[in-house]
Amino acid sequence: MGFHTRYRGWHLEAHIDLHSDSIWDTLTRPAYGLATSGGPGGFNLGGYANSHISQKTDIESQIPVPGLQFFNYESHKWLNNSALGYSAIGTAVNGGMVHVPSWGSAGLLVILGGQTADSLSTFNDGQYYTPLSNISLFDPVTQTWYHQEATGSVPDERDRFCVAGVRGGDNKIFLYSGQQGNTLFRDNPVSEHANTLKDDVFVLTLPAFVWLKANYTPSDPRVHHTCHVVGNRQLLSVGGLNPSLPNLTAAWNHTDPYAEGLKIFDITTLQ
Repeated sequence: MGFHTRYRGWHLEAHIDLHSDSIWDTLTRPAYGLATSGGPGGFNLGGYANSHISQKTDIESQIPVPGLQFFNYESHKWLNNSALGYSAIGTAVNGGMVHVPSWGSAGLLVILGGQTADSLSTFNDGQYYTPLSNISLFDPVTQTWYHQEATGSVPDERDRFCVAGVRGGDNKIFLYSGQQGNTLFRDNPVSEHANTLKDDVFVLTLPAFVWLKANYTPSDPRVHHTCHVVGNRQLLSVGGLNPSLPNLTAAWNHTDPYAEGLKIFDITTLQ
């Protein structure tokens, strides 16, 4: 599928025969992987499979999906690259990934935060977090993984946040909100209070790999939202749920204080 910007509608790319590509027999459609696009194509790292994602996965538990999937914009082909250079079993869940176009001939992927797993048999939510001081990078041309330690005001471990990159002389990655643990929406007062404080914005400066924290009072945290940079001046947060609420019923019935679930953060003044 493609979105036509002129006619403002979705259309099927008729010249792409997905059924003729044998790689489809080896791919599992994952949920909660780390996804981004830029340069040569679109990328997805990890995620997990369960009974809700497709008719092919009639399973009760959550099974980690390994690999870094890549869709090439020019050839319209899928590739499933190894991600063993990222984690022990090559998977990631509920983290963030940004394509930095100015690094290398096809840009680099910057991967941060979220969770991993210790086996491919099941995913245990809240057990294995990736510290946000450990930044991973992937070169899609050489298929090489790199790792870099970040310093500064490093965010505490979390997942289900959103990230977006700002392009310019000095590249920056903005991280907004998220949550920590496996008690999300499970009537846990301790978790609810902790997640209230996750209404925060952090900036990872590149290539220094130094974290900065914006100074403002937390009041409206988010999970399952997306972030987008508008005009290299504003960070737009779209949708999501409030992780400080006690359960899913309360979260779904909560009236968003922002119109259409759109929040705007000024990335020049950090307010």
